[in-house]
Amino acid sequence: MKVTDLRIGNYIYYNNEIIKITGIKGNKIYWGNDYYDSIMLNHNLFTPIPLTEEILFKCVGFEKIGIMIESGLFYKIYKQDDAWIIALSNGILIRKLKYLHEFQNIYKELTGEELKINS
Repeated sequence: MKVTDLRIGNYIYYNNEIIKITGIKGNKIYWGNDYYDSIMLNHNLFTPIPLTEEILFKCVGFEKIGIMIESGLFYKIYKQDDAWIIALSNGILIRKLKYLHEFQNIYKELTGEELKINS
């Protein structure tokens, strides 16, 4: 996982615990209550969260495997080999995804909003 693939708000693992990124500076990642009360460590100590069907069902707007509805647009999401594929309803491929932070980032690019994830 490259630090350049991450952004504030992404969820990743640190010591098998899910954390939310509150800041990024160089190769350092911050997390905690806020920027001033946060922990900073080198990005190579973190691991990505694999994107699973269970996680997809926790994402707001994801009705069932195969369809996500957001802002009036329909997206196809399906598993192919070791990755999830997100495509427009007409079948045009948008991206292959393996990790939650990738899904968060593409969702933000497509909708302009943060992906809401129910706990």
